[in-house]
Amino acid sequence: MFKTIADPGDCEVRSVIRLLNAKNVKPAEIHRQLEEIYGENAMTDGMVRKWVRQFNNGRTNVHDEARSGVFWDRHRHIAVRYCETLRKLRRAIQNKRRGMLSQGIVLLHDNARSHSAGVNQNLMQQFDWEQFDHPPYSPDLAPSDYHLFLNLKREFGGRRFDSDDDAKNGVQQWLSSLAASFFQEGIDKLVSRYNKCLNNGGNYVEK
Repeated sequence: MFKTIADPGDCEVRSVIRLLNAKNVKPAEIHRQLEEIYGENAMTDGMVRKWVRQFNNGRTNVHDEARSGVFWDRHRHIAVRYCETLRKLRRAIQNKRRGMLSQGIVLLHDNARSHSAGVNQNLMQQFDWEQFDHPPYSPDLAPSDYHLFLNLKREFGGRRFDSDDDAKNGVQQWLSSLAASFFQEGIDKLVSRYNKCLNNGGNYVEK
């Protein structure tokens, strides 16, 4: 029985693929061995075959393609930070909602440049998460904006706190007091909002 390795780095997995491919191991067997060691974090069979093709075509670098420019460096930094956020989210689901990962995860997030970066897309493919995208900077289609934060403002509007810690504790207590039905209500509203958005040709929906 092998000990599984949680949350492997992308370069680590690619290095294993390159090694096994050099030993003439078939892509299907490479994928099987990755799953054996990395468990649910294993790269998908399709991605394994993609990297095998690239290595067979002469690629030796297991890192993401480097790009120049300040904008790319900033974008890359944000993308890597978001990647770490996704890993933390997955660990939180494992710890607090056991069994949910096997039932399938649908991640709702906008398709901002950093969210759609290759490093994050690869990670979500490894996690086998389905994506429910919406245009960037669209608070009308984000339950956190039109539901959670709206009620947060109503709850704490006009209140004063003696310190940042007091404010943080107040928000945490409020969040802990919310029933599951509160969050379900926010998700349910998303259906009608998406329908309005589609009927308006993708235009902004305020209510």
